[in-house]
This record gives sequence, C-alpha cells and structure tokens, in this order.
Amino acid sequence: MIQFFARLQGVLPTWRGDGGKALAGGPERRGATRSLSLFWSARMRTRGWAGPATVVEISARGMRLRSPYYPEVGARVVVDLPGNAPLAGVVRWAEHGRFGMQFDREADVVTILRAHKRATGRHLGVDDPA
Repeated sequence: MIQFFARLQGVLPTWRGDGGKALAGGPERRGATRSLSLFWSARMRTRGWAGPATVVEISARGMRLRSPYYPEVGARVVVDLPGNAPLAGVVRWAEHGRFGMQFDREADVVTILRAHKRATGRHLGVDDPA
C-alpha cells in the first residue's frame, strides 16, 4: 500500500483520500489497492455499441464508469483513454447508467495517470484545479 502511494508522488498534485490513515499503518480491509476517483472522458466499446463514457474510479484491478449505455453483467468491454493502450475487461455489475469492469490483466495505475497527463495536460481530470 505504501509503495503504491509513494509511486504516485510527482504524478498527483495532492492526495486527499483518507487523511493518511492507511499510510499511518491503519488496518487495510480491502483486497485490492485503493482506487482513485477521477472524472475522465473515455470511449467505450462493447458488442453492438461504441460511445462516450466517464471513468469515475480506477484501480489496478478495474474501473467504475458512467455511460448513457451500460452493458450486461458478463459482457466484454474495451475502454479507450487518451494517451493509453485500450483497457479490456468484463462487466461485473451494472445499474442506473453506471457499471464496474474487471480488467483482463492488472493495470499499472501510475503509468495510466502519467500517460493521461501527457496526452491531456491534466493530473486527475476536469475537477483538478492544477
């Protein structure tokens, strides 16, 4: 966990997640590294549909998205982010215009953040004041 946040140094302007509790050695109850909240524009492709989506959160194992269309649970999805290789995976849940996908392969979130920053000039997304 600490290594993950240490690698983000210089990529993110600030980290306001949990006030540093996880870094202070508090118990981590999640099975995966914490996700980062984003609001990035993306393109989504699935069988029979392609269109806009918003990446709401991302972690090494997957992402949460919003879209005018959401695929069924179990559907294959590919998400294109500016500056990054396409991220492919499987939809694990879907409701009310939101869905979560699990990546086929674990993603390097730091690399994704850096590539997005190079492509767009933004750290996290539209809400980032930097």
